[in-house]
Amino acid sequence: MVRDALLIAAIFILALPPNAAAVTTHRAGLSPAALKQLTPEGYKIEKIIAGEPDQEDQHEYLVALADADDHEIPAKPVMLLLVAVGRKILVEDSVTLHNTDTGKFWDGPPNYFSGLTRENVGGGDLFLVRSVLSGGGSGSLHYFDFYRPEKKKLRLVKSFSHGRMQQTYFAVYKNAIYDAEPVCTRGEKRGEAYVYTCYLQVTKYAFDGQAIRPVGSERMREQRGNRFLQDKYWFISVLKALQKNEIFKQAP
Repeated sequence: MVRDALLIAAIFILALPPNAAAVTTHRAGLSPAALKQLTPEGYKIEKIIAGEPDQEDQHEYLVALADADDHEIPAKPVMLLLVAVGRKILVEDSVTLHNTDTGKFWDGPPNYFSGLTRENVGGGDLFLVRSVLSGGGSGSLHYFDFYRPEKKKLRLVKSFSHGRMQQTYFAVYKNAIYDAEPVCTRGEKRGEAYVYTCYLQVTKYAFDGQAIRPVGSERMREQRGNRFLQDKYWFISVLKALQKNEIFKQAP
């Protein structure tokens, strides 16, 4: 795991290839040849999603990149490119997800790409990037990052993250964002054991055009039990609870 962390840290200074700054194209679109020139060495394109035309009538695209080596645990972090396509193809911005330098593996950037979607969550569209940090064992950290292209830059609006057994606490449903945290408190003692109260605190978020802000909160599946009660909250799906109208009930 230490070796993986060092490999990931070593490529934080990864630069785009010299010919990636601007590529001439004869049509408004990303051709395979142009994409090849834009892709840094050792990377592969996972997904491309279109944005809105800018004031110069250039179409922007968000391009997700991941390690091209499928045979081992990926050493390269997940990257994003903001690409403008007009008379030329121009890489306006490049981002390495969660690019921190603490030396700790679990503070490092994700090395697996798991999804890219365009979401309308109130005050406009945001790009939701899903990724995973894993060293090959049973543990993993799942990121849910919302980006917005602004002035030829990718702005991270808000990030959510959960471990493997709590990744289902995050959801996007009917133009809103939901995220939960488990809460367990120890109560009175009965005999030789204490009584515990546990629930999920689910928060609803909306985008107001500038920031993602909380707009409501509800408790979900509150129970009382012994000290092992918290284990019952692993892999509870907030999305399924919303679909069943269990929380934040909406009129039919």
